[in-house]
Amino acid sequence: LTPTLLPINIGWIVAERYVHLGSIGFFTAVAASLILIINKLNLDKQSVLQWLFILLTPIFAFLTIRRNLQWRSQDTLWPATVKASPSSAYAWNNMGDYYGRQGDIKNSIAAFEKARQLRPRYADATHNLGNTYLQIDEATKAAQLFKEALKYNPTLYQSHRSLGQIALSLKQYKTAIKHFTKSAELNSDPFTEYLLLYVTYRSIDSPNAKSARAQAINLAKTTPQRLQLVRQVQ
Repeated sequence: LTPTLLPINIGWIVAERYVHLGSIGFFTAVAASLILIINKLNLDKQSVLQWLFILLTPIFAFLTIRRNLQWRSQDTLWPATVKASPSSAYAWNNMGDYYGRQGDIKNSIAAFEKARQLRPRYADATHNLGNTYLQIDEATKAAQLFKEALKYNPTLYQSHRSLGQIALSLKQYKTAIKHFTKSAELNSDPFTEYLLLYVTYRSIDSPNAKSARAQAINLAKTTPQRLQLVRQVQ
């Protein structure tokens, strides 16, 4: 379990597969303790183990089937997770996405706020909350949250992109270019950023539009859907 318990974020601690190897030692200790108890009480070892097997097999089978059903999709996993771990900010952040997919904006906002309450300076939840307000056309509130998210995590390119899109919709082209450019620097796959830069530069008849479009086409070469998108914004 050591890699998941380090301060460095090597893997998601919620992933149950990380427990498989570490559980060997735990169950070995349980088995050894059980044998010691059986020997101390002078019980028939074979009978005790047979009855334990008969009792535990259906219980573990039921628990396994139930957990597999919970892991069937993210829409079944996160409600079950937040019920088992109500103090998990990460689970509440995902519940915000869950409610958003259901079209339940009120509970989506509440879930993201709960995540922020449990984990102050939670950049991802703050950004997601901004997206939710953007969905209900509260751009001013959304922009405030995107800026707040960037204070917590300056490398969150999605917040720069969203701020750029808000600025573009308000025809604040200079601000839009600033945010799209920064997002392109941070994003390892900045196709969307260059496409948005192309649209922005074209809106002000800037010669930079040609370069931005060329960058977008270069990133879209192996993806027909992206090439089609570039053609659509010509």
